[in-house]
Amino acid sequence: MKPSSTSKAAALLLLTGMVAAACSGGNAEQPSPKPSAAASPSATEGPVGTPVPTASAAPASVVVTDIGDHKFREQIVKLLESGIATPSSGGLFEPSAPVTKGDFLRWMTAYDDKGLEDADLSKPPMYPDLEADSPDYGWIHGLVEAGRLGAEPGKPLQLDGPLQRGELARLWAWYQDRASIKNSNRDRLSSEVVIMSREDRKEIPEPYIRAVAHYVSVADGKPYLRTFGDTSRLAAEALVSRSQAAYWIVENAGEESGGDGFSPPAPKVQVEVQGIEEAAPAAAPSDIAGHKREAAVAKLAGQVAGVLDGSGAFRPDEPILRFEFIRWMAAYDDKGVIPFRAPEPTYSDVKQQDEGYELVEGLTQAGIISGFPDGTMRLSEPLTREQLTVLWGWYQRYGLVVKPLAAEVSEVNLRNFEDRDKVGKIFLGGVQAYVSSNWDTPPYLDTFGADKKLEPQKPVTRAEAAYWITQNAEVEAED
Repeated sequence: MKPSSTSKAAALLLLTGMVAAACSGGNAEQPSPKPSAAASPSATEGPVGTPVPTASAAPASVVVTDIGDHKFREQIVKLLESGIATPSSGGLFEPSAPVTKGDFLRWMTAYDDKGLEDADLSKPPMYPDLEADSPDYGWIHGLVEAGRLGAEPGKPLQLDGPLQRGELARLWAWYQDRASIKNSNRDRLSSEVVIMSREDRKEIPEPYIRAVAHYVSVADGKPYLRTFGDTSRLAAEALVSRSQAAYWIVENAGEESGGDGFSPPAPKVQVEVQGIEEAAPAAAPSDIAGHKREAAVAKLAGQVAGVLDGSGAFRPDEPILRFEFIRWMAAYDDKGVIPFRAPEPTYSDVKQQDEGYELVEGLTQAGIISGFPDGTMRLSEPLTREQLTVLWGWYQRYGLVVKPLAAEVSEVNLRNFEDRDKVGKIFLGGVQAYVSSNWDTPPYLDTFGADKKLEPQKPVTRAEAAYWITQNAEVEAED
């Protein structure tokens, strides 16, 4: 934005004050709002009405403690270096937490500054939940007057609410003044054709479909897929995390000019990232020599951290827990899905403090994992053979698992197995899919043995899990 001289002074004080608060023991982050002309250097308010302290000087550095091993660490650091966002007093950026619409808009307009003017504060409010005395009033209405805000006047703006993926795409397209999306007369069907391979294309809300289709299939680099993962579901109504918002903004700023005329903000703060762990050379498992699945275990251990215990043992013949399998699967066959801390748990037995919460919620948001009909995930239970077929099939979005054949058809297809009646009803589709003759070598039989019994409730061993994952990741991707 391009505020008045009064706004510029207020902006500087707001920025230095909040960065100083991050290092001196203030509360959780109060992002620097784009100031209005009415902002006062001596008394200001944060974006949600919280008083923001002013300070005389910015510190030399801030410390952030929770992004050390994050996939988007580089982009988060760039955002923090600009001073546009700050970690909390405890050094937390909270990368997996949902980003608010207000934070995204503030970060976007400050990092990719278009030099737009604030609106006249005497004009009547365009949004019922944004009053003229709000520090966000001037720059938000300036965006509207410039035709750069893809939010319909007259409806609540909900700056404090969470941001959906499709909404992010639309807001970004409008801010970049992308005429093909803002002024397009293209019907919905044309957009759906562009994303024909995405199975949930018809579920994307009308306001978002053109922007989503553009950033999935048309824009250089396909930013939607790089940010949210390249799966068969786009999940346009899933919530955006703070790390995803930071990544999108930093990677795509300057889109309007093709990047040629864009210079990122000059660093204002030195960022010290704690908790960075250098990748140690993969250790060879100490207990798999001569094992039937030795090669598969070694391959998995070479690519997935934490599969060996403290003594270097893999314990190949012990049962694998459901969470262990999910973690291995997601790490070895990475779909680009980022862990997400949902405000409310999806599964009744996976709490926010649990180790697997963010990974499971991220995969659930992406539509590539599913729990039990009773709303549980049972992460600490041993994984059975029949359960594996459904977990894997959903992760790969394999049609015969996600939309299984009728139970009676699956039962007929399993007629050659003596214990077919022991397969749980909810697992029939999964088991049938992976013993099917559609495969050159059916994965179920290849992994567990090609005899006349399925033994569907038998626990899967860690070695069998390693073999299944390493053998089928590439095959499934090509299927």
